[in-house]
Amino acid sequence: MDMRKNIEERKRIAEESLETAKQYRKSVHISLAISSFSLVFAIVVLIYKLFFE
Repeated sequence: MDMRKNIEERKRIAEESLETAKQYRKSVHISLAISSFSLVFAIVVLIYKLFFE
């Protein structure tokens, strides 16, 4: 009985950490998208300033 309870507890902890990892990965994707967008925007502005002023 105690062994099964221990296994269930470990399983619950593993599921929680998996959920946390999924949320973390999602936020990393969002921040990567934002930073790459701002990088592209900065390059476009730089090119515009070089050629059109």
